[in-house]
Amino acid sequence: PSYGVFWNNLAMTRSAVAPSVLMELGFMINPEEFEWIVNPAQQQKLAEAIAQGIVEWFASVE
Repeated sequence: PSYGVFWNNLAMTRSAVAPSVLMELGFMINPEEFEWIVNPAQQQKLAEAIAQGIVEWFASVE
């Protein structure tokens, strides 16, 4: 289930001078998500999607 996107003063990102994002990409206690998280092919897809998102964000703020 999606818990949505929310803004908060999170301790992990609070003191950052640069833009920061806290991503929670799955629940290890969920067997289906665990299998997805530990699958190298899925990790590669996820890494590429995150990288593309970062590139697009930087392009949008220039």
